[in-house]
Amino acid sequence: MKHGEGVRQCVRLHFREIVEPTGLWAEEIDGGIKPYHAALVAVLCRHFGLKRVDDDVHRLAFSIVALGVHMFVGRDIMDAIKPNLIATPKSIDIWAARLVDFAEAMVQTEARRRAEPIKTK
Repeated sequence: MKHGEGVRQCVRLHFREIVEPTGLWAEEIDGGIKPYHAALVAVLCRHFGLKRVDDDVHRLAFSIVALGVHMFVGRDIMDAIKPNLIATPKSIDIWAARLVDFAEAMVQTEARRRAEPIKTK
């Protein structure tokens, strides 16, 4: 985010690759995204004391990552609505700290949901 236009161009290239695939995106998924996702899922399973991964752990992992992804894919929208939120390195640092807070809240909510008794009909 702190690299300005270079990051925007990189995001545009990723979008182009998704829309008009050349095979590079599949390499990015296999070589980078999948291992990072698996690592986050493992941390969440350890945190929740799970022996097996379930779909809700994957949902949570994708949701946590989406918090940061939006900063890249929604940059033009943020610039139009509230540009000062990402205008300086300091504002980006503040945003990153808040994303951690928001992600922690999501994890706490999932922990509470898992602790609730299962409701049967």
